[in-house]
Amino acid sequence: NFAHLRVLSAPGKQHDAEIGHCHHGIFSPFSGLRFGACRLMALCWLIPRQQYCKPGDGVAMKGAGMSGGPMELFALDSIPLVAAGDDLASLIVDGYETTGRAPEDGDIVVIAQKIVSKAEGRHVDLRDVTPSAQAYELAGECDKNPRLVELILSESTAALRWRPGLLIVIHRLGMVLANAGIDSSNVGAGSDDQRVLLLPLDPDGTCRRLRRELAERCGADVAVIINDSIGRAW
Repeated sequence: NFAHLRVLSAPGKQHDAEIGHCHHGIFSPFSGLRFGACRLMALCWLIPRQQYCKPGDGVAMKGAGMSGGPMELFALDSIPLVAAGDDLASLIVDGYETTGRAPEDGDIVVIAQKIVSKAEGRHVDLRDVTPSAQAYELAGECDKNPRLVELILSESTAALRWRPGLLIVIHRLGMVLANAGIDSSNVGAGSDDQRVLLLPLDPDGTCRRLRRELAERCGADVAVIINDSIGRAW
């Protein structure tokens, strides 16, 4: 759910690595950062609770003002299941404390998109969705639940391609992806639960808010990335 990237630069050197373009706060493994070993960064929240790089490994950093130095990745411990209304900043601070660490200037905190959506209450029960005529027509062509198709269309600016089992759209955040990023895995409480989870409403705003709250609570200037395993449709 949460992970942390810390760049350990040589004494007296800057460590303000420049974050590359993120699609409206959602960080794709294919987007990258503007320094070396960037794709490790994108996947760091998947790494188990261990230190990935040891001092002396000498990961080369190529960002502005960066010198060569080790890069440390670790997961934050004791993060509970997240529910609507949970305070993510508090969970991050508690995770640091449980892990026996404290935020430092230049840290990059990586948060799984799903827990952001859960905390922001982005659940929708498909039984509450009324499909439009367009949704019924498109559902017949792509062999999907018309209620789900209606949600996909409501989260999108255009439907680009479709075939049985697949619907590719332009999400309102600008990403081209399947099913508008709507997810039904690890969302409901049981087999009868028909809730699905939408992408965050304003991930850029969420990142800015969390960065501000972490600075206020911990006095550290950190970067915040919302990460998702979003792949390009083609």
